[in-house]
Amino acid sequence: RVKEQLKLELSEGPLAGVYRIEEVLPEPPGMEAYRAQQAELALRDAMRLLMDGRLQWQGVFTPGVPLQLERSDAWQASRGALGGMEKGSSIRLRLQLPNLGDLELRALGFGGQVSVRIHATESSTPALAKALPELQAKLRDRGLAGAQIALDSL
Repeated sequence: RVKEQLKLELSEGPLAGVYRIEEVLPEPPGMEAYRAQQAELALRDAMRLLMDGRLQWQGVFTPGVPLQLERSDAWQASRGALGGMEKGSSIRLRLQLPNLGDLELRALGFGGQVSVRIHATESSTPALAKALPELQAKLRDRGLAGAQIALDSL
């Protein structure tokens, strides 16, 4: 294993010279264990994605708005598909928007057809219903003219 040395060169002033990056930006103690743990989690996620197409992610959508995302393979019966089953994709997003409240979006995609179900709080459902035609137009513009969108209250 070759470890490349990163160096910083200061050409002027009282600190002129060449420094190893570790001297300038020392790594906090215990980072090796943290990196190993992160690598193990990433490997586990990669194997899960490879084996069954499942990916789970949790993070920040925008400042103050957490997001949970889950993607997985989906299967449905299909006479034209080899083995009688067609593989597609499923995605689920959960977030809480400041102006709309709790929102859950579930989408299924098979052979270029997409169906979306949006679950929202009862108070935000009218605003989302009003925005549905614009959303459908944008999906149509992006080649998803057959997208079916349904809106339900949580």
